[in-house]
Amino acid sequence: AGTYAITPSGLTASNYALSYVNGTLTVDKALLTITASNDAKFVTQADAANFNGVTYSGFVNGENSTVLSHLPVVTRPHSTGAGAGFYPGELVPSGAAATNYNFAYVAGDYTIIPASQLYVKFSNVSQSYGITPTFTVTSAKYLDAHGNAITDLTGSTIVNGNNFSITDGAGSTTSFTISAVNPSLSSSGFLKVGGYDIGATNITGSSTNFNNSIIVIGSMQINTA
Repeated sequence: AGTYAITPSGLTASNYALSYVNGTLTVDKALLTITASNDAKFVTQADAANFNGVTYSGFVNGENSTVLSHLPVVTRPHSTGAGAGFYPGELVPSGAAATNYNFAYVAGDYTIIPASQLYVKFSNVSQSYGITPTFTVTSAKYLDAHGNAITDLTGSTIVNGNNFSITDGAGSTTSFTISAVNPSLSSSGFLKVGGYDIGATNITGSSTNFNNSIIVIGSMQINTA
């Protein structure tokens, strides 16, 4: 991005006296959209540093976040005294810098999880267009009904492609399917280049320890092939 002189030269003609006037080429910065990934925590926990990060949409020429001279940060401006609940647009990205990009920022949602809800967090996926994503559970936990202890069920997770089952340790199993939230598909049926949050569908089963309002956190970054 910048302004450059265009200098004509080299023409000859027997019947003309030639003069040249320089021109100017202006290359504008490309627009990069930076979206804060959705995140969550139990009501008894502190906020995580930089929350769940960001996804990008708008890189050109096969570039990625390595071209940024300063990476964005995510903050939660209204953190004081917030109780359990869903807070849309609460996670605010800012602070990115790059020579060849301007930035548009999109806020992410934040959930403060009460007791007796299952919270499943997946590793964020970054992959090329056209490749089927592989999802990995990094934690599966719930806060007990008394709000005193967080029980870790990560080791009881069973995976079958995009289908997951988690046993609560008391004989009950909850199953669900993972997919992109608000997917944008190409004519070939693949997710288009850009960033997506993931969510749970087809939830079945129940537990005496938690209800079926499963909170799922994770994101996908689809890059150019």
